[in-house]
Amino acid sequence: MDENLILRDGTEDLEENETLDTVTIGPMLNPMWLLVDVPDDSNVGDALDITGTYKDADGDNAGGTFTMAQIAGKGHYAVPFFSRQPQLSVALKVTGVGVNFGEVTVAIATADLYTN
Repeated sequence: MDENLILRDGTEDLEENETLDTVTIGPMLNPMWLLVDVPDDSNVGDALDITGTYKDADGDNAGGTFTMAQIAGKGHYAVPFFSRQPQLSVALKVTGVGVNFGEVTVAIATADLYTN
């Protein structure tokens, strides 16, 4: 996997909201996958919401977003995405008290990772 597409390397626990560095994803020819690995369950009722925001070449919001299904426990999660915009910013929002989902990793993989 391309190291430039590892947005959160999991060296620290996810305990609060984070906006990850904007990454260049385009021009895209095929869909890509946003991959999230959550190693630990947090407290009952805690949740993790993940939103991707497409940005133009200047890093300004380009009007498009996607949201993963809400995450409430440990597991491997993935959502495909496609955009004509060249950049993507990913935000992680935690809800709850004393939230800790462990050393969460977030990465982007090309579609052919699963087909080849």
